[in-house]
Amino acid sequence: MVRRWRSSPGLIWAVPIIAALVGLWLAFQAIRAHGPTVTVSFREAPGIVAGKTKIKYRDVDVGEVRAIGFARDRSRVIVTAELSRDAGPWMVEDTRFWLVEPRVTLGEVSGLSTLVSGSHIALDVGASSRPRRDFEALGAAPFVTAGLAGRAFVARAGRAIRVGSPIYYRHLEVGQVTSSDLDAGAGDFSIGLFVRAPYDRNVTTAARFWEESGIRGFVDANGARVETESLVTMFLGGVSFEAAPDALDAPPAPPGHAFPLHPNREQAMKQPDGAAEDYRLVFRQSVRGLGAGAPVDLRGIPVGEVVRIGVEYDPGRVEFSTVVHIRVYPQRLQARMPRSLAVDGWPDAVDARLRRFVDHGLRAQLRMANLLTGQLFVALDFFPRAPRARYDETRQPREIPTVASDIDDLRASLTAFVRKMDRLPIDDIGRMVGDARQVLAKAGSAIDHADAAVSLFGPRSARSADIDDALRQITRAARSVRALSDGLDRHPESLVRGRK
Repeated sequence: MVRRWRSSPGLIWAVPIIAALVGLWLAFQAIRAHGPTVTVSFREAPGIVAGKTKIKYRDVDVGEVRAIGFARDRSRVIVTAELSRDAGPWMVEDTRFWLVEPRVTLGEVSGLSTLVSGSHIALDVGASSRPRRDFEALGAAPFVTAGLAGRAFVARAGRAIRVGSPIYYRHLEVGQVTSSDLDAGAGDFSIGLFVRAPYDRNVTTAARFWEESGIRGFVDANGARVETESLVTMFLGGVSFEAAPDALDAPPAPPGHAFPLHPNREQAMKQPDGAAEDYRLVFRQSVRGLGAGAPVDLRGIPVGEVVRIGVEYDPGRVEFSTVVHIRVYPQRLQARMPRSLAVDGWPDAVDARLRRFVDHGLRAQLRMANLLTGQLFVALDFFPRAPRARYDETRQPREIPTVASDIDDLRASLTAFVRKMDRLPIDDIGRMVGDARQVLAKAGSAIDHADAAVSLFGPRSARSADIDDALRQITRAARSVRALSDGLDRHPESLVRGRK
């Protein structure tokens, strides 16, 4: 008798259930091992390949590109990437992506490793806490400061500075420019500065920053000299900073502190200009050679600059006048005065001060700054003999009276001199010069003959001894003739009788 084994229905269904649980567990582990999926938009995507291009953070793979597509308007390339689980918390609002590819420029050589491995996408983790999944890639690789000890600052400038340009402190490279962005609506650029530790402690609230434009030339009482920070700044420029001379004990600047970026060291280190005062000058003469930015000085002391130049028309006189708008900084003049005089003797009210100066002969005059280039500047000076002028307090901006410049007189004198030269009989003068040359040539020939005679019969010549001997013989002969003459006078009969 054979016994048949009957399996229980529950055991039959246990096998697929276990298989399903294992599959779910493996799927869960696969999902858990993978991080979030993000999209990064690029203007162009050279070298990016789906399933091959890696996402890297500090040269470590943290993801891979899964798909490449286009935006609806086809203006951007949309790259879909899958990141590792560890990279999930890094996807925050200020995280940055950019494409790394071979780059060789005047200032840097980077991405050479991609010649072998291909392009990859790099990321820099942000500090925000707000999560984000859609990003826009940067157009160029930024300067990454993560992990570097130091502090970041901001400089305000009228033009952009190249990212990666060096920052110098007393000719020592201590940092780099990290960004250069145009402020919306302001017209200025925000320049990101990063100064490494321990040099960041030298950045105080009184530090002065300026542009390094390559080569600087100076001509002063010590002679001419040329200065430059390095060969890099000669081509790419840079930024330098130092502490202000009168603020060596200023506290360290906090991170993010904003500084003005001056065009050069001289502008950065000069005393603050203080409040500015705008004036207008009316000239009824040519201002050719005067431009915006030309200096305004008071007896050689720079106190301002020309802002702009305009023209006014007087229909009654049918006359055009040139209006020069200037900006004056009284602080520059007060800083050179003794403190007691600057405080007690300087009128605070602008109208009272200007009225007093005008009454004592304050006038503006155009003067020549450079004879070679013809550049002009505005000189403020006191002319006691100038015609009296009335100061109008109601006019805005305030007007400073002017006096005629000596430049027109100089030009008139030069013109008169040229005209007189044109009237001279050049042909007659040429003939006179030719006759004079002939006379001088004949005089020179006579002088040559006289020199030859002197050399032949002079006291040091070879014939000088013969001439002296002949003269002595002539003298003796003369004495004999004189003795004979005296004898004949006393004894004339000796001619008949002979000498006894």
